[in-house]
Amino acid sequence: MKRNKYIGYAMMAAGLFAASSCTDFADYNEVPVDERANANQTLWENISQNPNLSDFMALVERTGFHQQLSQPKAYTIWAPRNGSFTVSDYSSLSDSLLLAQFVKNHIAEYTYRASGNVDKTNIHMLNNKSYVFNGNGTYTFGKAEMDPAAMNIPGTNGILHVIDRANTFYPNLYEFLPLSKGMEVDSIVNYILSYEKTELDLSKSEKGPMVNGMQTYVDSVMRTSNSMVNWMNARMSDEDSSYTFVIPTNAAYKKMYDKVKGYLNFVSAIPVQDVEKLTSAGKTDVSGDKARNAISKTTPAINVNYWKDSLTRRNILRHLMFSNTSSYNEFIIQRDAQAGDSIYSTKADQYSIDRLNRVTNKLGLFSNPKEILNDHLVGSPKELSNGYVRIVDSLAIHPWESYCPELVFTPSEHLGNLFTAKKSTIRMINSESLATELLGPGNTEFRYTLIEASEQRKKPDVFLKLPEVQSTKYNVYCVVLPANCGREYAQSTLLNDSIPVTNSQSYNAPDSLFKETVMGNKFTFYFLHGEGETPTYNVSYRTSQGGALNELNINVKELKFGARVEYTAESQDIATAISKFGLVFSGGDYKVGYILKDNARPTPMNFDLSYSTAKAALTNYHFSAKFQKSRAKADENPGTLDLNTAFMNDPHKIDTLLLGQVEIPVNYKYLGDDYYPSMHISSPVAVFNATQMAQYSREFRIYAIIMRPVELDQYEANNQ
Repeated sequence: MKRNKYIGYAMMAAGLFAASSCTDFADYNEVPVDERANANQTLWENISQNPNLSDFMALVERTGFHQQLSQPKAYTIWAPRNGSFTVSDYSSLSDSLLLAQFVKNHIAEYTYRASGNVDKTNIHMLNNKSYVFNGNGTYTFGKAEMDPAAMNIPGTNGILHVIDRANTFYPNLYEFLPLSKGMEVDSIVNYILSYEKTELDLSKSEKGPMVNGMQTYVDSVMRTSNSMVNWMNARMSDEDSSYTFVIPTNAAYKKMYDKVKGYLNFVSAIPVQDVEKLTSAGKTDVSGDKARNAISKTTPAINVNYWKDSLTRRNILRHLMFSNTSSYNEFIIQRDAQAGDSIYSTKADQYSIDRLNRVTNKLGLFSNPKEILNDHLVGSPKELSNGYVRIVDSLAIHPWESYCPELVFTPSEHLGNLFTAKKSTIRMINSESLATELLGPGNTEFRYTLIEASEQRKKPDVFLKLPEVQSTKYNVYCVVLPANCGREYAQSTLLNDSIPVTNSQSYNAPDSLFKETVMGNKFTFYFLHGEGETPTYNVSYRTSQGGALNELNINVKELKFGARVEYTAESQDIATAISKFGLVFSGGDYKVGYILKDNARPTPMNFDLSYSTAKAALTNYHFSAKFQKSRAKADENPGTLDLNTAFMNDPHKIDTLLLGQVEIPVNYKYLGDDYYPSMHISSPVAVFNATQMAQYSREFRIYAIIMRPVELDQYEANNQ
């Protein structure tokens, strides 16, 4: 018979995180009364007198557990008959391993009869393993068939069933770790086991007398724990759990280690521009950079080698455990991964990208499970008592889904300072098209921070903090909202003599007011209201002078300071009636008018990034729109930022501007919120130049600054 492949492996005593005691036994339950002769004998007597169980008897007796089977405590024993297992397979085991892996693998506390319908009852054995007890007339236990002629054998302390095979012992995930020697996975296994700790559980141990001033214990309860397993959010020793653990070979681990550590370059002390202590924005040139960088702060001392090694190891381990019961992961134990599947690690979390919500990715939610689970699998998955181990010769984990994500920074959450500027929170309601583009389907509103010049002849300067940036190459983007999301556009595009509407009175709007809005059967006009208000708009028309009112089903697109109304007449008759008899407005407290002219103007902006070099000195990168167009080296990182280098947005849409690519030499992740690169955003508009003031806006409608790892953009371009 084939040898159990786990025989000879060490067994964790009573399981990780479980307390073990030499006297701690559960109360036994009442044993059913039976009139058969063997009902008056103990379980051990029934076993020792059964010639078909002599092999099982010998192994139990060798461990000494036969004495327990003679005590008045209720057990159920599923004993494999002679010839159903190879005794020599167990002869090399130590007594403790034989007890844990074989004897206790066939005995459970309490009595379980094979009677009537037994519906997939999960039975916990004395070694904490579980097997399914199932049947109706004929019964199975695990993968074993129960002998109809030799089951429900009563004893004074329990019930005996004879089965046709021995239960296969499977270690749990934590027990597997020390058993993996020779599998070439020592790198990650030893790292996890280095956090194991066994200590006396004072709360559960029974105190004895004091001896020479020292506390002794009559019953010492020991508890084994592992802080790294806790950190992974995985109950690796819990027999009722089910996980898949992806373990890299030593070679795969070394390759991933070398890659991950490149994102974690530290210096012993990292300087940052202290934007909160700036007293003015300064010039937008090299001299201004120098002045701002002089106002700095430095991190406490960093143990570079320790941080790099420790964080590299944690980032590799972070997302290798997957719960098989997660709705994302249920397919893992049923079939191979397919296109469209995703898997979700036990350490998965929600990161800053969800502040923008352009995508639904989270760190630890992987889009390539086939690569991770199947394409690099060494041998077959190893079945354990609470899941599977998949040993792989390459970790196909995308950095941006694990340890180096896309970063999103919003003025509402990352504002460091601003000068000659004022900010306000803008709530865009009933803005389905914009909200859908920003946040995804089903959204109708959003908020953002509007930044404006504080005075007529001023221009805004803004400083954003960019925490958690890592040492890699990023493509940097700026998401700018359209002009109709701002205050300037709403206040400058409506007729000065637009009609006021209040709750108490309706107003007739003559056809002359809307003559410029009619294009075929389409009408476009605006409602203007106070900031933050949401009045009710009612619009009706008549088909004759003084006739009955007919309400229009208008399409309202809410803006910050009003609403745009787009209406297409259902028929030419309605369009003619509106043109002839006008419209009637009611609902209250707003003004109505039509667009006099499109006053949407682009907002020129310059971007200056301050960060540390690999030699712990502050430096700056000036993004240049001119360079993005010319790609000439001479135009990159210009010494002065002005209107020629500024980025211009399209004011009629959500415009995502590619500012450029920058390589960050040092890692800021894990430094906390006080240490970060900073982005200075400035307006180059000359406030005393009438032409520029008329042509450009100074209103910053920045929704977010996005830093995307270059390799993410390249991957998406190659797999579009």
